[in-house]
Amino acid sequence: MGNSTIGRSPKNDRVDVARQGFGALMHDVDHIVGGDRATKEQELQNRTTPYEVMAQRYAQIARIDD
Repeated sequence: MGNSTIGRSPKNDRVDVARQGFGALMHDVDHIVGGDRATKEQELQNRTTPYEVMAQRYAQIARIDD
C-alpha cells in the first residue's frame, strides 16, 4: 500500500489514537473514533454515504501506482 494514495497520505499519531482509546476504555465509553478532527468528520460523513460510493472512493485511493 506504500505505493498508493492512501499509503502516502498523512496518518494520525498512533500514540494520540491509543491515548484516546485508552481514555474511552477507562471512562466506559463503548464507541470512539480516534484521531484528529478530519478523521472524525470523515466518520460522520461515512454514516450517510452509500456503500457503493465509499467503495468507489476507496478503490481509487488504494490503487497501487506503477
